Amino acid sequence: MAGERGAGRASLGRRVRDDQGHEPEMMAAFQQSLNVLRKAGLSIRPVDLSTPLSKLVAAHHIVSYYEGARFHERRYKEYGDRLGRMAELVREGLQISKAAYDQAIRDISSSRAYMAKLYQTTPVILVPAATGPAPLGLSETGDAKMNRPWSALGTPAISVPMPVADTLPLGLQITANRGEDARVLQTAVRLHRILYQK
Repeated sequence: MAGERGAGRASLGRRVRDDQGHEPEMMAAFQQSLNVLRKAGLSIRPVDLSTPLSKLVAAHHIVSYYEGARFHERRYKEYGDRLGRMAELVREGLQISKAAYDQAIRDISSSRAYMAKLYQTTPVILVPAATGPAPLGLSETGDAKMNRPWSALGTPAISVPMPVADTLPLGLQITANRGEDARVLQTAVRLHRILYQK
């Protein structure tokens, strides 16, 4: 993992705002984990990702629904509402115009260039893995919007559990530039050891 020059310390970025619908349990665990990492000697600096990540969440939604609707349209015509949530995706996706889709593709491309530059100075970025704890039950896994930006960018991302007491597991998401899969995996192992003092 690349460190700050001459310091031998990891350089990590983080998103600092709670304007994305994060629940208090998630933000408390996130801040506590960052504090543990700082005490272990890691250099962590804030990186404001609110605008690019919000743009990527919206663009990912448009692209995935537009493409998904056209891929599943034939099945939808045959099975209709029996497809459950997929039927909703097809109905919504078929309403998305080609112009909106093309703009979303451009937004992802420009965001990819922006993030590639950011990763040059901040090789690893930490963000919450979700907005909060997973919902009870098995019917759904919760809001996936914290994963969508990295899926849209095609960058590697992995989550490690943060130490929490009386709540369902909460994840710390580790991301890096495209092609930096090994860096993400090495960082995940290192941060997990620090967080759990192994």
